[in-house]
Amino acid sequence: NSMKKNFLFTMGMFAALSFFVVQSSVFAGEVVLQDDKLLVAFDADSGALTRLENKTTHWIIERRPELAISFEMNALRSARENDVIHGQKQRATKVEKISDHEVRLQWKNLITERGETLPITLTSIVALTNGVLTFAATVENDSSLMVGSVDYPYFGDLNKTPDGAPLVARHMWYGDLKSGNIAPSHVVETKQSLFCLIQSPKQGLYVEMQDSTQPYLLRFAFNQRGSAKSENNPLREEFRVTHVAYVHPHSTMKLAPVVLQGYTGDWHAGVDIYKNWRATWFKPPHLPAWIQDINSWQQLQIDSPEQDFRVAYTNLISYARQCAANDVGAIQLVGWNHWGQDGGDPVQDIEPGLG
Repeated sequence: NSMKKNFLFTMGMFAALSFFVVQSSVFAGEVVLQDDKLLVAFDADSGALTRLENKTTHWIIERRPELAISFEMNALRSARENDVIHGQKQRATKVEKISDHEVRLQWKNLITERGETLPITLTSIVALTNGVLTFAATVENDSSLMVGSVDYPYFGDLNKTPDGAPLVARHMWYGDLKSGNIAPSHVVETKQSLFCLIQSPKQGLYVEMQDSTQPYLLRFAFNQRGSAKSENNPLREEFRVTHVAYVHPHSTMKLAPVVLQGYTGDWHAGVDIYKNWRATWFKPPHLPAWIQDINSWQQLQIDSPEQDFRVAYTNLISYARQCAANDVGAIQLVGWNHWGQDGGDPVQDIEPGLG
């Protein structure tokens, strides 16, 4: 009995040790930043983002490290031809912690899909401060090719929230907050909105182009890839931020910082993050007193792009009288200029066909 107990104890210790070794190897070779709100990890060899977790809600946003992608880049050879640089084929030259809340990532001499090595360097400083994750990247293009776009940061395996609810993308556009399914694909552009919400019913991830001047077009892009029946190419949802930056040959460009922040609640909580940032840079113009009053108005298209000449200028007087009699404070004229709505921009001459 004594020998049997010793044997079982020894085997138990061996099993426990083996389990510890296996568990440790899963996270071996990672560089981690974390605070009480977020945890983000990068592969020490490739620099790819392997894990992202909202610790307050236990949402594993980036789930499977084996599907992690560091970046993607397009080098333009001509107007009709480009050469793709896949991050999976690159080895990072630097993946180092430069402070308790910052990591420097760098990739040099990038190998293209054709196997050519280009003297291009991508450097990123990733900072985590009070639950706000910022990716600030720089492209040093010492090649003779134009770098058309850079996909960074890149999520190789965007995961649903713990309740399994579907994710949608929400963004501002014109006069409302648009919502679209992210699968099988969806794209939001900064010409529509400086931010995108990756939203479930109870929580979300806020993603922002942190440059109010919008120096170039940036896309928040979702793509479903792979197959549920394939082990080598499993089904997953990818999310990438595409900088359409056009970095000229033999030049250096700092890309617009990309900010990510988790939040709890519906889209109101996500938009509040944008409103707080907007308040730091937006200065409203002087507004006359009359425009600050609550009023109603009538929109009137008096000429379309097809020049159908719906309302002559002289007939506007009768419209104005009716509006005044019914407390309508303004008339918004569409198509009053030469060639009608959107027809003669930027020329604003009057339209002879309207009298």
